[in-house]
Amino acid sequence: MLAADRSHAHPSPRKLRRQTIVSNNPPASTSSSSTKSFNSTAFLIEKCEELKVNVYGTINSNYRDFLNTSDYVLDLRDEIASIAEKVEQAKAQAEDGDKSFLTKLHLSSRSIKTLEQDLQALGILARLHYELQNFDHLVNIGEFVGAAATVAEMSLLVETLQELPNCDKSVFNVVKSQTLIRRATLRHRLNDLFHSIFSFSHGIDGVNKLTVSQRIPMTAGKEYFDNPPTIEDLFAALATADMLQEKLQWLGQQLIPTFIVNVIKQPTAQVTQIKNKLHSQLLFAGGKKVTTAGNLKSHLSTALEKIIFVCQFMLENGLPTGAPLGDDPPSYAKSFGETWAESLCRALLENALMPLIPDDKASLERFSELSESVRGFDAQLKELELIPPNREDLVTFISNLHHHYTLKRRNELLRVARDILLSDDTNTYLVTEGTERGGVAFLTKGTKEGKSAEGPSDKRENGKFMGGKDGVEVNDSSIKLPAMHISVQAQMLMELVYQTLLEAEKTEDQQSAIELFFCARDLVDLYRAITPQHLADVIESSITRAMIFYCDCEYIVHHLITLGYQFATKLPPPVKSYGTFVDLVPSFRKLGEYYFRNQLRHQRDVILNQLGLLTSLEDLSNEAKFKNIETHIKFLVNHLTGIAKSWKAVLPKEMALQAVGLLLDTTLTSLIEKLRAITTLNMEDSYQLKYILSIVRRLEECFYVTKLDAKRKVIEKAPIPKYAKTWELFISIVDALVRQDPVAFVSFVSGLKDNVILGKAYE
Repeated sequence: MLAADRSHAHPSPRKLRRQTIVSNNPPASTSSSSTKSFNSTAFLIEKCEELKVNVYGTINSNYRDFLNTSDYVLDLRDEIASIAEKVEQAKAQAEDGDKSFLTKLHLSSRSIKTLEQDLQALGILARLHYELQNFDHLVNIGEFVGAAATVAEMSLLVETLQELPNCDKSVFNVVKSQTLIRRATLRHRLNDLFHSIFSFSHGIDGVNKLTVSQRIPMTAGKEYFDNPPTIEDLFAALATADMLQEKLQWLGQQLIPTFIVNVIKQPTAQVTQIKNKLHSQLLFAGGKKVTTAGNLKSHLSTALEKIIFVCQFMLENGLPTGAPLGDDPPSYAKSFGETWAESLCRALLENALMPLIPDDKASLERFSELSESVRGFDAQLKELELIPPNREDLVTFISNLHHHYTLKRRNELLRVARDILLSDDTNTYLVTEGTERGGVAFLTKGTKEGKSAEGPSDKRENGKFMGGKDGVEVNDSSIKLPAMHISVQAQMLMELVYQTLLEAEKTEDQQSAIELFFCARDLVDLYRAITPQHLADVIESSITRAMIFYCDCEYIVHHLITLGYQFATKLPPPVKSYGTFVDLVPSFRKLGEYYFRNQLRHQRDVILNQLGLLTSLEDLSNEAKFKNIETHIKFLVNHLTGIAKSWKAVLPKEMALQAVGLLLDTTLTSLIEKLRAITTLNMEDSYQLKYILSIVRRLEECFYVTKLDAKRKVIEKAPIPKYAKTWELFISIVDALVRQDPVAFVSFVSGLKDNVILGKAYE
């Protein structure tokens, strides 16, 4: 509960104040009674309580508006200081060893400490009340520098008061909220004044304008007609209120796109200034035409001169001379330079210098004149203090022009690779060991023309490739590239990788060569990052697309195995010793196998679902049941035949036959289980069953392979048992059905559960 809220339990503050004055000012003849009053036990405590009632009441009456303000003293700082001095005297006598003084007052050291804390809190509250009233007065007369200093002082007092335990929490919350309100008021007023002084406008006709008022305009300064604030006053107040960096940052963010970037895009446009006693204006009279990189190269010096003109306008009209108050603070110009330097340099690099990087190395040598212009521009900005002296963004860019050319080239290569991978071209490209660079052919033998494949060395000694890998043989088919179809995207991507590495070999600048080497690695990684996402819908549902993706991964792996060995030794250190692409091989293999296995599982599920629709192979004399079984079997055979045709056209021959063999095993295993479930079979049913199995037997066409022999197509039949272990068992069942009578056939099929042949089918 506030002391002011308990005022009905005590005499009124004015009455207490009158009694205190009488007791503290007795006639001269009664000095002994004065000493007695000073030594009374209740004197200091009662006086402190009286001050507490006055201070709390003053705060409540002024900021809560429920008590009469006239009942309280407005400024109690002197009285609080007087009582605090008496308590300090008592404390000093106690420290000097006069314990009798404390005994007379019936006080302890603990009581003195409590009084000190109470008086400290009351002193701060009285000071806060004074500063709050003073702030309102300063704002009303337009003294914003003093108002900002007052807010800073109040914030420090609130922080100190928060640490004191003897201050009433509700009163503390009142003064704290009032301090925050004054701070928000100051920020709002300063923000309005700042935006009334600096005004940016963008015309439809391409005319951009900055207006800087030297005094507050009439619309914003009508309250301060007698003494309107100047731009110097505003900046000093912003610095005191800790808002200067924020506003300077806003100023830079507006100035760069409004003038700097437009000057770069239209260097021939006019930039002028208009001045009078009230304001200064900076105008950019551009149009809709934007300068290309070629035109910018011839007008870069002009653009830089106009940017210097814009900067000088800001120094003369927008930024006051001098610096804020404080311990050697930087000037306003230097503060602005530190604030906008990063954004300015970024805008110049992105809009002026980077577009000028040529697309060919031959043009790099013709940049000496432009380099001098940029260096002179950088020196002028530093002389004007509009960029820090240790900021070397522009000079460093010019010095590392070769490296930036490489970075631009890298970005261009990545863009081209991305466009390739996102293209919708569905054509495929046949690749073989003979059509491709790298791989085992690079390590062990030459090309068709008798020349060795591109690489660091092709010398041989005793039949071995000098500098090559031990254990690599010509007939090592495990790392040879089989004939298969890949997507056009994969073929073009790897061709781009080879071109990038060849360019890295020819680059004289070592850093650029290393950058291009890692760019080639990033190009390969793009396939892994983009293609699975771009083809996410078709790669799961299409019979062919998943297998082409698998072939792409195997094709890329084929080149990754030897790419590092082919090119790393011709590149500078550390790539020469450690450059490799082999670390990318496992991820590509896993990626290709993942989608390959997913497609196999999907097709297996389709087959099992179709076979699950067949309840049994008995009672085939029932025409409706026979037609149903015939329909499902034909669908299954056509589906498998279509899969085999698609996969044999894309995958390596062995891989395609193995994949089709797995699906055929799944089909025949389920079908044999249904044949074993037959318990009765009559002659008519046996004829129908022979027809059904004859349809299934057509699946042997899945293993016909087409080869080219002397430019003629030769069709060969692959050994089916090699790829489908249940094929021989199925053929034996068909033969038994043809040779034996129905009863014997049922007996034969039912005995297959213990047959060794069936066991082999599940190995």
